[in-house]
Amino acid sequence: MSLANVAPGATSHVHWRLGRSGDTFGGREFEHHGFLGGDFTLRPYNGGAASLFWGWHIFKYVSIQGNYIWNRNDLTLISTLSNPTASSFYKQPMSSTENAFIGDVLVYFRPRGDRVRPYLSQGGGVVLFSSRVNGSPVTNGSLLAPPGNSNSTFPGSRTAVGLDVRVAHAWYFRYTFGENISHNPVSAQLSPPGQRLLKNFQNLFGMYRTF
Repeated sequence: MSLANVAPGATSHVHWRLGRSGDTFGGREFEHHGFLGGDFTLRPYNGGAASLFWGWHIFKYVSIQGNYIWNRNDLTLISTLSNPTASSFYKQPMSSTENAFIGDVLVYFRPRGDRVRPYLSQGGGVVLFSSRVNGSPVTNGSLLAPPGNSNSTFPGSRTAVGLDVRVAHAWYFRYTFGENISHNPVSAQLSPPGQRLLKNFQNLFGMYRTF
């Protein structure tokens, strides 16, 4: 049964928005671990993000939507290993790209029809993650830089807060701050492997239209 039949008169909307994203691979800014005789760090940087969504207002305070979210980030893998006689290290610049297909439920704090409507959303879906070497590694000693190029597909969850503001008939401005949490394929390339999840924070803003 289609959603239109479940909720007669529901409003659909289509939307394209741009923003910035920041990946964290296990912490607020980077993942860092010390171990016996060594140390490793995974340091991400802010990058670009874009989103396209469509959905339905099914109740006065509830909407559902499907999202496509793209983002790209640069990152650096750093690892050192030392012992009484020698030391080794590598520094590998990389880039990562995520393509996420997410289904969300949005709960609004004001009824449909109000000009300003803050909301909270929760959802999940599939994440396609790729990482590529983005420059020559710096190495010394026996510690080898990871291969770098990889592709992974895994489930992910998304939590977001945002605000819809009506700016004209059927046209709305939306701001969203979201967090995507999923498996971390990059930390597995570190020596030793990292243990934390991939957390991707995104600030997105743009316009959408209702029909």
